[in-house]
Amino acid sequence: MSIESENNKRIAKNTVFLYLRMILVMGVGLYTSRLILQILGVSDYGIYNVMGGIIGMLAYVNTLMSGVTSRFLTIDLGKGDMLNLKRTFSMSSTLCLASAAIFLILGETIGLWFMNTHLNIAPERLYAANWVYQCALLSAAVTVIQSPYLASVIANEKMSAYAYMSIFDVCMKFLAVFALQYFDSDKLILYGIFLLAVNILNALIYRIYCRKKFPECTFSFYFSKSKFMEMFSYSGWNMIIVFANVLNNYGLNILLNIFYGTVVNAARGLALQVNSIVSQFYSNFQTASRPQIMKYYAQGNIQEMSKLIRNTSKISAFLLMCLIIPISFNIDALLDIWLDEVPQYTSWFVVFMMLNALCAAVDYPVGMGIQAVGKMKLPNLTVSLLYLSIFPIGYLAMKLGAGPVVSYAVYIAIAPIILLADMLILKKYTGFSIVLFLKEVVLPIVFVLAVSLIVPAILSFVHIPDSFWSTLLAVAVDALYVCLVIFFIGLPKSLRDKMLGKLFRKGVLIG
Repeated sequence: MSIESENNKRIAKNTVFLYLRMILVMGVGLYTSRLILQILGVSDYGIYNVMGGIIGMLAYVNTLMSGVTSRFLTIDLGKGDMLNLKRTFSMSSTLCLASAAIFLILGETIGLWFMNTHLNIAPERLYAANWVYQCALLSAAVTVIQSPYLASVIANEKMSAYAYMSIFDVCMKFLAVFALQYFDSDKLILYGIFLLAVNILNALIYRIYCRKKFPECTFSFYFSKSKFMEMFSYSGWNMIIVFANVLNNYGLNILLNIFYGTVVNAARGLALQVNSIVSQFYSNFQTASRPQIMKYYAQGNIQEMSKLIRNTSKISAFLLMCLIIPISFNIDALLDIWLDEVPQYTSWFVVFMMLNALCAAVDYPVGMGIQAVGKMKLPNLTVSLLYLSIFPIGYLAMKLGAGPVVSYAVYIAIAPIILLADMLILKKYTGFSIVLFLKEVVLPIVFVLAVSLIVPAILSFVHIPDSFWSTLLAVAVDALYVCLVIFFIGLPKSLRDKMLGKLFRKGVLIG
């Protein structure tokens, strides 16, 4: 078996584990969101979404530190350098501890002051909001500290463990929500405390697993100026894009609170829940592909790295289309089925966020190629300037009276520019073919998307009384049509023939 076949088999196996995890996470997550909205109410759910934004902000730091660690661990694994592997882990753990300490200090000073003086929260709920804020801050710090262990799981391609932990996490959070019904105390405060406990438990399990499975995951204080400068240079430039993402996602969430109140925050929080689940359809596949992209670069196999980037982008987009098109054309009926009370703007937020996810799905594998190279100054300066433009444009639009979803429309408008910038940078570093990416990825995606909209658009004009079964049928028909379009138009003939051949042989065996 060739190396490419073995790598493809490994990616496929890891992806299966991640998708099995996703199915359970999706079902439990949707039910949990419905239940917590019922228990807390729209206003308190909106408060938690604003306070929980602290977790989101530091989750970007976790993503940054995990990405940095995963990149260097994967490169060391690709080179077979065990000594450097252990040093990388220890150095990353030291950096994560320092990062968590800095953000705790900032959170307990500037963040606490801003929350109590500028956010649009009813005075009688400010005490509960402070409790949730403290729990969220501690949860985020714990998450940042344990990021090297998560990075080790991904770098070693133990996707089954990653999947099992994700399932455990969502089940524990469901139990936390379910338990709220049996307490008479302030449920918003209790929810924050329960989630803090779940995060601490997750961190302990990751740590125990990694220390048993991976010899490099034994922390001992290690500091090397050259290693620090290498990692800090990589993460330092990444911090710019992290800041831009924080500003766009959670800075805009704060603006929504200031201009429109906690009800709109609740709508955005529900949309984020849907978007998080939908995004799993491409992030699982990309998570499984990331280590191979890094290893191809470490081995100097640029051609295979570029091919894997193209395939990852295209398949990710196709996977997303199977969901976002049926959901978008039936969004109001689906929300009525899912929720007892649907906050205003929820449907708009869901649709715009899913379109954002589609743009990100195409671009992110190109970004993984840039991260493999490790030269982050140029890409982060370029892309961050584009990202940073979203916040002031969104603020100006809200100030002038525009609707709360305007920021997502701005993101969609600049997404093609960001993709072009990433491709130009990757071409500069590795000789990546932009023409080939446009021909094999962008054009097929655009064509398949255009054809996939035809039948759902026609069916949307057919008036059928809304009910659970009619909505389910409409979603199923739309999804089946999109899948057929992708299969017969989006996939290359060689892959179609291979898939049909396997199905035919199985059918013959069954017969």
